[in-house]
Order: sequence, then structure tokens, then C-alpha cells
Amino acid sequence: MRSTRSLRIKFLFVLSFVLGLEMVQAQTWIYQGSSLPSGGKPLIKPHGADGYIFYDYSLTHLIQLDRFGRPQPFQSNLSTSAAGFQQTPDGGYVVCGNSRNIALPQGSSELIKLRSNGTIEWTQGYDATVYGVGAIDVQPTFDEGYIFISHYFSNGQSDVQLVKTDGQGNPQWTQTYIDPDSIRHFPGFIRPTPDSCYVTAGMKGLGTANTVYFYKVDAQGDTVWTQEYTNIQGCSSLELTADGGFILGISVGANGQAMKLSSSGAILWTQNLANPSKPIVKQTADGAYMAAVGDEVIRLNPNGSIRWRQTPQPSAGGEFKDWTAAADGGYVLTSRIPANLPMVWGRSLVVKTDSMGVALNNLLNGQVFVDQNSDCLYNTGDDSLVGLVVQAMDANGTVWHSVTDAQGRYHIPVPNGVYNLSVGQAIQNPYLNSCGTVPAAVVNGTTQTVTTDMGYT
Repeated sequence: MRSTRSLRIKFLFVLSFVLGLEMVQAQTWIYQGSSLPSGGKPLIKPHGADGYIFYDYSLTHLIQLDRFGRPQPFQSNLSTSAAGFQQTPDGGYVVCGNSRNIALPQGSSELIKLRSNGTIEWTQGYDATVYGVGAIDVQPTFDEGYIFISHYFSNGQSDVQLVKTDGQGNPQWTQTYIDPDSIRHFPGFIRPTPDSCYVTAGMKGLGTANTVYFYKVDAQGDTVWTQEYTNIQGCSSLELTADGGFILGISVGANGQAMKLSSSGAILWTQNLANPSKPIVKQTADGAYMAAVGDEVIRLNPNGSIRWRQTPQPSAGGEFKDWTAAADGGYVLTSRIPANLPMVWGRSLVVKTDSMGVALNNLLNGQVFVDQNSDCLYNTGDDSLVGLVVQAMDANGTVWHSVTDAQGRYHIPVPNGVYNLSVGQAIQNPYLNSCGTVPAAVVNGTTQTVTTDMGYT
């Protein structure tokens, strides 16, 4: 009997995947990852015209999401837990992290080049005794190669090392930047600049008396200029801006701040974000800025003044770790699932908001399962249906959706209204029948959760 059920489950999944359900028009959505906390941060990058590539530090693969947040076929099996990844000019990705090659010393770095479909093009390991420990950021370079930043340890001191490679990951040069005045000099970020140079930023110092360092180096890694910004407790992001300058996310005292720099690293302005978490600040297409800090998104004007701030409700109580702009003018942000949501606490969460940073407040959720004993209740031993599209349609015909996770659960953020729930087109499956009529879901609160399980026999 179990084998027959398994066949039906597979048929249901394939049918729903093939039909695609492109009529779904989700204004906002959430995606629950499958990994538990690991100390790393979930990362998000754009993929193609309107999709995304999502990576969680505790996984060994990237996940492709379409514009509705639905996982897509993408074959990436990594040999490292990546600390960073970037899209490459050919539409693929380059990933950096610690190598798991037992032939290399512990802490050695690794680069992995992926094709646009996620398959591995090449991997390259870097001996920690020569190329530093633990690559934490990587970027494509102007000459079709790559550059990564790692730790350099010597005589009890931590310093910063850059490693430049060719297009196949073969090392071309290394440069070590030693600060004799600080025994703790930590690598942070590396970015190529339009004039074929590089900038790198990170932290140095001990305790609360920390300093942000900011170096510009030429195409061979030789120092062009250096800047230091004192009494700063953290540097959480670095991005280039359209005017040739830079924008940093920093922590000063009890609050995150945005700090705008000129092309020479001079401070143009800072903005207190009045939030104690680490900000991720980037420029937006209109020349303004957006900061994801704690559970807030904060829109800044070009001069740094605050335009608006918003707390997307699915992440209230959490902390955003990364974000990217969406093609429709909204934002896609990553965080960990906060304890107040009816999901698995601590797992990674991707939240799509509209252009004002709003993610819908109410939540429809429930279990989709094969009812083994035909009692129309989800019981231990019932098979969860994974990877299915659940639709919620309101009285106006507007449709929101979710994809069932590894436990067969769906989570759909919606505004107030009355919703008819269905499992995509899969309800037409001749091998599985709905276990009774699914009641309409009614939400009329400000942060209401309505649970509706859907069984099949």
C-alpha cells in the first residue's frame, strides 16, 4: 500500500510542476529554507531577468527561485560551505569558502566556478600556508579572472590577504596587508572599481575600540591609498555607488549607520538608522539607498536622509542578512525565521516585499498530505506532499501562492479577505481525491494566522 501511495505522490508532484501555474500573480511571498542555524548568513543574488539564487551557509548547494519564490531545477552541489558568491559575466557564479580537500592544510580556501545552470565548471584549492585561511569574499575581475580575500596569520597576528587568479582559478599574485599597530586585522569585503583597481574594507582593533580600514589597491595589489575610520564597532557591507564613491553599512555604539564615501574614501555623510543590528546598505536604481537592518527596511534619499522605514511582518523579530532589488521595484530579503512565526524557528527565510517594503501581514498556512487512514486529519504516519503549489484566490480573482516545504507545509502572506484554497491544478489528479471540501479561509485582523490542512486519499 505504501508503494502505491509513493507512486501517487510522485505523480502529483510531476503534474503540478509541469503545469507551472504561470497565472499566479503574487505581489509578495515568503520562502522557507530547509537548513537550521549555522552561524553563517543566507545570501541572495539576482538570476536572469526576474529570478534569484539563494544560498544558506549550512547547505552545500545554491537554490534557484523564480519571481514567485518557487524553487527551480538548478544543479549545484558544492564541495565547500560557501562564505560568499557572485554572479559572473557569463551568467554563472563563482563561490568561495573553506576547502574540504583533505590533501590541503586545514583552513585552505577554495573557489568553485558554476555554469548558469548550476553545474560545476571547475574547482580550485589554495594552500592555507601560502594563500591565507578561509576565503570570505570573491569577485570577478576586469580581466576575466577572480580575486578573493582571506585571513593571513603570522606570529600570533591576524592580517588581510588578497589572492588574484586567472579565469580558471590559477593564482597570479598575492598581497598581504600587515598592520603593525593592531594584532587583529580582519578581512571583510573586496570590490573591483571602474578604473581596474580594487577596494577592500574590514575591521581592526580589540574590544570596542575598533576601526574600519578602507584600502584601495591597483591591478597588482599595490596600495594606492588607505583610509581609517575610528570608534566604529562593525562593518557589515560595502558597495560601489554610481558617482564613483562607496556606501558602507557600519555599527557605531548602539546603532547601525549608513556611511557614504567619496571616490577617495572621504566621508560625505553618515545616517544613524536607530536600529542596533548590522545594516546591509546598497544603492538603488534611482540613486537613493536602501538599508536592511534588524527586521526593518529603511529607504534613504540620495543625501542620506530617511525617506521611510518599514517592518515586513513575516520577519518581525528577526534580522535581515542580505537583500537584492526585484524587477518589479520591490525587494527580496533573507533572514532567519523568528520565533513568532508558525514555521521552524531558525531556518532561513526569503521575504519578497513591494516597493514600499511592505510584506503582507496575515498568514495562511497548513499541511498538505496523503491521508493514510481517511479521517481527514493529519496524523503521524501520513505522507507529506512536498514541492506543490498551494493557491489562495480572493473574491476578485487575485491569486497568492506558496510552495509546500520539506514538511509539506505552505505559508501564504495575504491581506484581509476571504480565500479559496487549492493545490494548484493537482486536484485534477485521477489517483488522489481531496479529503472533503476545503473551507474558505477568512482573515480580517492585522497579523492573523489561519491554518487549513488539506488531505488527499
